[in-house]
Amino acid sequence: LSGTTRSIVSTFAHDLKSALAETGGADDVAVLREEPSNAETDATSGARYLRLRNLSAVRVPEEHIARETPVDADGVPQVGVAVAKWSPDERYVATLHFGMPTSVWIWDLGRVCLSALLLHRSAVKSLAWGPCTAPSTLASRLAISTS
Repeated sequence: LSGTTRSIVSTFAHDLKSALAETGGADDVAVLREEPSNAETDATSGARYLRLRNLSAVRVPEEHIARETPVDADGVPQVGVAVAKWSPDERYVATLHFGMPTSVWIWDLGRVCLSALLLHRSAVKSLAWGPCTAPSTLASRLAISTS
């Protein structure tokens, strides 16, 4: 949404095939899947991810897609984007979609396209960007909490 004209500037499709088409190619999108880890090292090393190379074969596993539309306390269906968090340097926005609670979509706001898709083993409960203190490629870090 444009801050000046209040018109739609862009929409982000939470569908990998559509997002890849908008990006212009699979080479520009990082799709990472959380791998099973050793319980002894979980507390110190964090999650381990495998980069998926053949994106045409990437599917969000059936068990990671909500079978029923979630409803809130008032019985209202929850559809669309559940959470949107902007990075402190305003280069990225990370989103969670109600229909895919295990997937984090990271959008590049400069190019207006999908930058990364993170596929987790369990539902994502929250996410937060780390503070940005210096302009660098490491400035945008995302912390993710899963169940």
